[in-house]
Amino acid sequence: MLSNEAMKPSKLRRHLETKHAHLKDKSDDFFIRRHNELVTQTKASCILSHHIAKCQEPFTTGEKLVLPSIVSACSEVLGPAAAAKVKEILLSNDTVCRQLDDMAADIEMQITEKAKASDWFAIQLDESTDNSNLAMLLVYITYVHEGQFHEDFLFCKELPGTTTAEKIFQVLGGYITGHGLLWSRCVGVCTDGAVAMTGRHNRVVARVKAVSQSRQSRQCTALSIERCLPLNWSGSFVGYVRIFFFCAKIEVFLTNKQSSLASHLQDQSWIIKVAYLSDILNHFNTMNLSIQVRTCDIFQANDKIMAFKKKLWTNRVNRGVFDMFGCLSSLADEGVDLGEVPAVIAQHLTETLHHFNLYFPSKSHLMEKQWVRDLFANPEMSDLSPVVQDKLLELSCDAGLQSRFGRLSLSEFWLSYYEEYPQLTEMAVKTILPFHSTYLCETTFSQLTSAKTKDRNRLNSENTLRVAVSACLPRFDQLVARKQVVYGPAAPKPDMTGQISLRNAALVFHLYEFSCSCVL
Repeated sequence: MLSNEAMKPSKLRRHLETKHAHLKDKSDDFFIRRHNELVTQTKASCILSHHIAKCQEPFTTGEKLVLPSIVSACSEVLGPAAAAKVKEILLSNDTVCRQLDDMAADIEMQITEKAKASDWFAIQLDESTDNSNLAMLLVYITYVHEGQFHEDFLFCKELPGTTTAEKIFQVLGGYITGHGLLWSRCVGVCTDGAVAMTGRHNRVVARVKAVSQSRQSRQCTALSIERCLPLNWSGSFVGYVRIFFFCAKIEVFLTNKQSSLASHLQDQSWIIKVAYLSDILNHFNTMNLSIQVRTCDIFQANDKIMAFKKKLWTNRVNRGVFDMFGCLSSLADEGVDLGEVPAVIAQHLTETLHHFNLYFPSKSHLMEKQWVRDLFANPEMSDLSPVVQDKLLELSCDAGLQSRFGRLSLSEFWLSYYEEYPQLTEMAVKTILPFHSTYLCETTFSQLTSAKTKDRNRLNSENTLRVAVSACLPRFDQLVARKQVVYGPAAPKPDMTGQISLRNAALVFHLYEFSCSCVL
């Protein structure tokens, strides 16, 4: 960082005449051309740093791998002159880190500005621990911008002390209010159903409802599916599949190791249960993945869950039909006696359906909001006030809208009629805007685990994650412009036209270039 004292024109001129005497008689065009080259190199450095963050690679990758590779390629394809220009790009560890901090600040500014301009927004949040055993709170936000819904990373903060509801809400509320977002515009909050998150009085969701006056809160549908399994049956279906298909080899290995676990692999009933677990968890995983996509809305997610509830195969198992379970069916086709296991499976499916009904009751609040997804099917049956219902009947009788209603997504359709039907649009947006799953938080925590290793335990998680996972791109031109001359009390001042003199700009440029070559 250059001090104001070093930016005095006299000292800049003395530096140029003593350190760069061969350049003191150069024309202004030379310095302008060199200045433009420096701007181009800085922008290229920012773009390469952005790619490094997206790939979640260590910052030293730029200096050790990326830049040498580009230089070698340019030397072969474009010649030594081009390689020499590329070699001037700064990609040291400190440079990449500093540029990522600038990009993260720019992305955060863009997202918060768009969210503040939106009439409504919703959040999803989850807490977990990183590789350093630090409790981290991760929050995503969805808002309306330019007639569309946008989902993006909001923040990732370390939780001080214990992960209580009070601490979580302090961090969450401090960020929301500190960045000018209004709780009154929050129309939904989605959590994973943890004890600190849900509750009627003192939990995070209850506190958000109190400050936002919002009645909508959702528990993550994807994570709730996993909780529908009794704890002693839950696990990774991939692990069960591998155990099932390699049980003979595993048995040999455990027998050679004289492990007591080998007895399980000799128990036919135990192997049958493993086959069933691999099948049922595969079904759970398939359904989970189908709703963990950005194009899936709350109605589609609810439909998939209701369909899964209806096809839980208790009756088929009672009749001895196992075609829906691939691994279990293969054992039955081989003539393996299933014994009493089908009765255990039927009981487990019954308990699973019971847990599903607790998390996802058949008569949910979405039953009263069907007009949002199907405008032309009995809109008079909705729970709207008479005035709003008349507006809905008027809208539903417009035959010209039916084709457009089928072509556009729910969000695009309703937002396009905000000016004409503001009350209906507001009710529709408040229904479909909130998240229905915390899968974004879960996937981001996985990325944090892979990025923040024991060798990078001092990594600034928030800035790196923001650049890596955000759909918002940094404004590279503005970032580079902000890296230009910063005028201080003793620095060269711009003239009346806002342009600094060419000779002083040249002096500043050379001092900046010289400091970069020495320090970075």
